[in-house]
Amino acid sequence: MHLLLFFLSLLFVLPGQPAERAFNASKPITLVGRASHIADGDSFTLLTADKQQHRIRLNAIDAPEKKQDFYKAAKEKLGALLTGQVLRVSVTGRDRYGRLLADVFTPGNDSSVNLRLISRGLAWHFTKYSTDPSLQKAEQDARLHKRGLWQQPQPLAPWLFRAARRSRLPTKT
Repeated sequence: MHLLLFFLSLLFVLPGQPAERAFNASKPITLVGRASHIADGDSFTLLTADKQQHRIRLNAIDAPEKKQDFYKAAKEKLGALLTGQVLRVSVTGRDRYGRLLADVFTPGNDSSVNLRLISRGLAWHFTKYSTDPSLQKAEQDARLHKRGLWQQPQPLAPWLFRAARRSRLPTKT
């Protein structure tokens, strides 16, 4: 029986092979580990017990970019939610940068970290990639109660901020 379980585990992640390469959308995986680095308000590095590092991008949310209002607050809150916790990371896919897209959970809390950041007004529901009604409701509630970035008269969504920044970059000739 133990031998069978061992061979079945090889189907998901081969030893020495990062989950980024082994992930198959038809067979979702769950990783367990601790945050070793907070990159920004919606991404971090997960270190698993076997010392593998996985770059994680929170699924279905978009937090403010560097040089945007509430960037620092979002990054600090993500760090506060993750640091020192054993995280359960439910991988849903991979983004174009190779990061694992995931819903992240902390012990004793049924709400994902993704949802908690939106509820606190520190991230947008990324509707381009998600139609999750609980995330839509959380954003509407944060807007209504002017939490976090919704205190601003006209907060600029990160995808619009990135598009504006790209349009100002000089083109190579």
